Amino acid sequence: MFKDLKLRFFSGIALFTSFIIIVFIFPVLIKPLIFILAFIMLRELYLLSGVAKPGDFVFIIIGIVNTFPLIFSQSSPILALFIAIPLALVTIFFYRSIFIGLGQLYIVGSLILLLDLIISDPPVGGLNFFVFFVVCVALSDIGGYFGGQIIGGKKVFEKVSPNKTWAGVIVGWLLAGIFYYFLFLVGFFESYLYLFLFLGIALSSQIGDFIESYTKRYFDVKDSGQIIPGHGGALDRFDGMIFSIYFVKIFDLIF
Repeated sequence: MFKDLKLRFFSGIALFTSFIIIVFIFPVLIKPLIFILAFIMLRELYLLSGVAKPGDFVFIIIGIVNTFPLIFSQSSPILALFIAIPLALVTIFFYRSIFIGLGQLYIVGSLILLLDLIISDPPVGGLNFFVFFVVCVALSDIGGYFGGQIIGGKKVFEKVSPNKTWAGVIVGWLLAGIFYYFLFLVGFFESYLYLFLFLGIALSSQIGDFIESYTKRYFDVKDSGQIIPGHGGALDRFDGMIFSIYFVKIFDLIF
């Protein structure tokens, strides 16, 4: 039980502390760091799929080119998405893989929406909500981990992710709901409607986790990388965020 917990804990604390310092003290670094994150995620996708090898210079260039749409994410996210789509189609054409092309679009599209979220108006937008969003995703992940380890019980999709249990899923939802209620009490939100937003973030981040788990099983790899001690690669750590940002933007459009 709790394999690698100490390493996961300290690397998680280091990540979160760095995140808070960057958001509130050096916000100018957010966009370039998300560019770097996009490149790392794309590189991990190409490596785990087997189309690239470590040190492959061609795929370093391809990864950089495919981050290009992010330049327009805060001025015109629609334009950024329209650039990302043909780049994904080029990937599909050259590598004869719909899976890799759609994976590329999935990653880049999520980061386009994330950068747009950061400059959007509150309550579902701005730096504060960016932090709330990241914390909610992290709480869902923490709840899933400890709920699964301590309570155990029936697995959700054992063939895709053998460690994910229904108990962990529900604990993740519970932590997200408690976090929302705290924010409601201190005045960040004025309607219980946003409780569904936070529960939806928790659920969609769990779906994102399953998507990444399925991808790793599809390509028969354990982790997407080793860049984050105790967590694996960037895709392993931020898989929930990638999917849940789509839910957040849909919620914002509807409500």
